[in-house]
Amino acid sequence: MVPTLDNGFASKHPAYRALEADRWRRFLNAGIVGLIAMEEARHSFRQAARPALKKVLRAKGLKIPRLARLGSGASGSFLAYEDLNGRAAMALEKLGHRERG
Repeated sequence: MVPTLDNGFASKHPAYRALEADRWRRFLNAGIVGLIAMEEARHSFRQAARPALKKVLRAKGLKIPRLARLGSGASGSFLAYEDLNGRAAMALEKLGHRERG
């Protein structure tokens, strides 16, 4: 597994540039496991700070974007790929017919 580092926005904003440098440092020192642990800690900190941030921004008349949520239930965040599966099956069937002659 290789991390995705340094996006285009990070090079323009100093705070994100510092975050990307910290992510690189963490990856070089601890590998992917350390980087994943750092991202999980950052995510849990942001989740804990979100209600207070919402309260402050609401007082100023501003809003923060909604979080992307994972699906719940047995399927989790998986999507239904019925149409794609049907097309792939059809393509494989046609390929089989072409190979047979």
